[in-house]
Amino acid sequence: RKRLAGEDGARYLRLGVAAVSLANCPSDYRDTWFALANLVVDAERLGLDPVPTLKEIAIISSDTVSRGGFIPMNQVLAEFHTYAVVEETRKKSISKR
Repeated sequence: RKRLAGEDGARYLRLGVAAVSLANCPSDYRDTWFALANLVVDAERLGLDPVPTLKEIAIISSDTVSRGGFIPMNQVLAEFHTYAVVEETRKKSISKR
């Protein structure tokens, strides 16, 4: 979170999304999705728009289903901002304030 809040926040957002892409849901997609949802919501709270970064990294992400997932990573990242896990994370973030 601290790095997202700094002047290089967009760079760290990109690195975080790229790391998720590279990991490609190695065991259980839910672990990956919860981590990514927190990154996305933290970025939004800090005034960064994560959607362009998600779509940018989606283009270079795997188009095959990983062992721990059920949707190819390129599709996950391209559509992630619309997933229920992101909305639920937003709600939890608001209730913690």
